[in-house]
Amino acid sequence: MAPGVVMAERRSPFQALAVVSYRWFVLAQVLGNGAMWMHRTAHVWLVVQISGGDGVAVGVVTGLQYISMILLGLSGGALGDRFDKRRIMLMTQSVVVLASVVLAVLIAGDAVTLPIAYVFAVLLGVPGALDAPVRLAYPRQLVPYRFLAAAVGLNGAVFQLARVAGPALAGGVIAFSGTAAVFAVVALFGLVSCLALVRVRPLPGGEKAEAEEPAGGRRGLADLRAPAYLVPLLGGLMLGIGMTHLQLAIPLLVDSTEKDAAGSFGALTAMIGAGGIVGAGLAASLRSEPTNRILLAWSALFATVTVLVSTLPSGLILAAGLFVAGVTMQVFGTSAISALQLRSPANVQGRMMALYVIAFFVWVPAGAPIFGWFANLVGARQALGVSGLVCLAVVGLLALSFLTGRAVTREQHRE
Repeated sequence: MAPGVVMAERRSPFQALAVVSYRWFVLAQVLGNGAMWMHRTAHVWLVVQISGGDGVAVGVVTGLQYISMILLGLSGGALGDRFDKRRIMLMTQSVVVLASVVLAVLIAGDAVTLPIAYVFAVLLGVPGALDAPVRLAYPRQLVPYRFLAAAVGLNGAVFQLARVAGPALAGGVIAFSGTAAVFAVVALFGLVSCLALVRVRPLPGGEKAEAEEPAGGRRGLADLRAPAYLVPLLGGLMLGIGMTHLQLAIPLLVDSTEKDAAGSFGALTAMIGAGGIVGAGLAASLRSEPTNRILLAWSALFATVTVLVSTLPSGLILAAGLFVAGVTMQVFGTSAISALQLRSPANVQGRMMALYVIAFFVWVPAGAPIFGWFANLVGARQALGVSGLVCLAVVGLLALSFLTGRAVTREQHRE
């Protein structure tokens, strides 16, 4: 635990839903985050169709989607710490709605070229960069301190679940109605999310949860190198790399020239989404704050599953492997977000969540094209397997460093 930070008690994972404004916020989270991941997935498939399945083009558009996260993520966190979080979310969600409508019309008119797809990847990336840390930090203003742990855990689960359920839903819509329909649904979800946010009201007196917190824990970001922060942040980095490569590999494993290519893509992404739903339930059932040992164990398990998925043949076995990957990535991601929020002071919540978001996405702008190039060179399965092994090795080194540091600390205390 970080110095001076006192943990909120965790009881039922759903007790925070007793607060009406928090229920509206969760609805806005489900729709807004789901819409964000839907348009990102549809964007990748759109480029697959335009480029004929070129791995480099897929990697480039993925990188462009996330470059804003790296450049603007910390600014978004700082804005959230200083200004009205709800207004920031309303503005960013409105931009997503407008851009999605325009892109849906262009796709329906068969007017989208590769450069246009790249431009919209950047345009749709900026709102997500600004409001992702704000969304993660907002529960502190909505619930009393006694509900904070439950609110943070559930909010983290929704944020992570959107990461896997959004692509799954997008894949299903693509299979049945085409790519343009996904962006139309994104616009609709974004509009309803805005309406839900309008109903949200912070607790009287401003950031009530912060005021009720025990004294201490005001050292801000000075303790960033402490294991309490370092383990979930570096674990988030490994999770981001693994998830990015896994979801990049799926469209590359599907032959875009096949008659039912869209259906296969939708089915495989749906299996990750189904696993994510199970993982969200499992993460929400954990009644205590996850320790660093638990975080490292789940991170290592996800990397191991990724390696195993790379060896599986196509069909039901591959789908089952992706389901298990969805479970492990969801449990770890939710646990890491929850641990980081509960360990960090309220006065830097936005910036701390921005650091997690940056760690999660920092590899994507450069790594996605590199992975696409490597997949073209050696094959998507082989590239995925190498990625999983590298992540597993890094998690192992992090665990060794953490355990060694604890042993040294205990020895110093004995002396």
